[in-house]
Amino acid sequence: MKRWIIAIAGVAVLGIVGAVAGWVTLRSIDWSEYEDEIVAVVRDVTGRQLTLRDGFEVDVGLTLELTPGGLRFENADWGSRPEMLTLEYLALRVRLWPLLFGRVELSRIELRGLDVLLETNGEGRPNWAFGEPSAKPPDDAAAAAPEALEELANIEQGVDRSVEDSGLPVSMVIRSAVIEDAIVAYHDGKTDETLELVIDRFEAEARSASAPLHVELAARYQGEPLELEGTLEGVAELLAGGPLAARLELEAGGAALALEGTVEHPLEQSGIDLALRAEGESLATLSGLAGSPLPDLGPYAVELRLRGGGAEFQATGLSLTLGSTAVTGDVGAAVAWRMR
Repeated sequence: MKRWIIAIAGVAVLGIVGAVAGWVTLRSIDWSEYEDEIVAVVRDVTGRQLTLRDGFEVDVGLTLELTPGGLRFENADWGSRPEMLTLEYLALRVRLWPLLFGRVELSRIELRGLDVLLETNGEGRPNWAFGEPSAKPPDDAAAAAPEALEELANIEQGVDRSVEDSGLPVSMVIRSAVIEDAIVAYHDGKTDETLELVIDRFEAEARSASAPLHVELAARYQGEPLELEGTLEGVAELLAGGPLAARLELEAGGAALALEGTVEHPLEQSGIDLALRAEGESLATLSGLAGSPLPDLGPYAVELRLRGGGAEFQATGLSLTLGSTAVTGDVGAAVAWRMR
């Protein structure tokens, strides 16, 4: 028994020493020296230019806080504008202690002024398909990149070994996230059609690492306002393949949609069991979201329970009313997915 106590104490001491060593190493790094190296690595991998407008700051305490002062990422040379992505402000705060146990705990994510343009050209080539990595001889900054990142790689390998030895699954926890003034647009170069989502404010918060994540969204899609509110459970174990439970309410285009249920295997899109309810005064009010005129057939309401996953779905308990028409029953469907 005494030997077991000594062994456990020894492991605990080694863990504490490793954590302190990692913390001291992170504190000793002059992160501003690596800006050119990071830019060089991105350019070498993607063939595009990343611009850190005002550099970035890193503060290491009980949390690791990364604050870029704004960035710009170059678009494809055929793109409709110079930048594929611009960002005015980003702050990430990562708690260091949970990393030793395989848990990435983001205590705060704050993002403002994001502008993303996804587009294709007339031949259908997307701007998110990057060219081959640069074959030219690396300049001084690129040559220094491996050395600049070696210290971080050693820390990461140490954490990975600790996680592997512990037998604990890797998980991610988001305690607080805020997104403001964000635009995500998609332009089809063949049809000249543009879809746009404007996020006025998105907020997510959990009271603890194991508590449900409460989310609120105020946004506009194709100029039509939409509001979302609800809770998500199981986000922390999502990367480990755990189940996800949701309870969400959405209002958009004069329609009210409620969703409640679980997805047993979210990463595989299987084990879906969701109860859905939607109602509104007229389908015509959804024309803006649909992108084409819809008929005014009077008030509508639909309820169903959706089960399945992959290509097989069943809708049970279906109840549909549209104007003076009512339909009830169960429906099964096989869906063939095709990526364009």
